[in-house]
Amino acid sequence: HDEHAVEGAVARLRAALGVPGLVLTAAGRGYRLADGPGA
Repeated sequence: HDEHAVEGAVARLRAALGVPGLVLTAAGRGYRLADGPGA
């Protein structure tokens, strides 16, 4: 398995969305979408 496949997919998702801070890294858990104002 490619260890970096998820990181690459998340990077492409972030670039496609064009909204900084929308996809957050949850240390030791994975990724999550931001919630609250401005999200």
